[in-house]
Formats: sequence, C-alpha cells, structure tokens
Amino acid sequence: MIEGLIRLVVVNRAVFLVMVMMNALIVLHLVDERDRIHNMRQAALHGETIQWQAEQQEDVDNPAHGNH
Repeated sequence: MIEGLIRLVVVNRAVFLVMVMMNALIVLHLVDERDRIHNMRQAALHGETIQWQAEQQEDVDNPAHGNH
C-alpha cells in the first residue's frame, strides 16, 4: 500500500513537472510571438514615416506643386 502511494506521488510529481515545463514553453512562445508582432508593427510605422518624409521632401523640392 505504501509503495503504491509513493509511486503515485512520484508519478504525479513527474506529470506536474512536465505540465509546468509545457506551460512555460507555451508562455515563452506567446511572448516571442507578441514581440515579433510588435516589431513588425514598429517596422511598418517606421516605413510609413519614411515614406511620409520623402513625400514632404518632394513637395519642398518641387516648386510647381505650390503651397498646401
């Protein structure tokens, strides 16, 4: 009886440890995914800013455009 209980406790600890490790990996994956999406958004915003600046510079460089 005691041996069965000890085996059950050891197995439950191993299962618990595996579950904790799997949850940690899932959390790490989600954090990595969130960071990747954030970086993509920042890159897109940076590209839009550079495009806007280039358009503004074209407006300044082109006197036929007139004032806005």
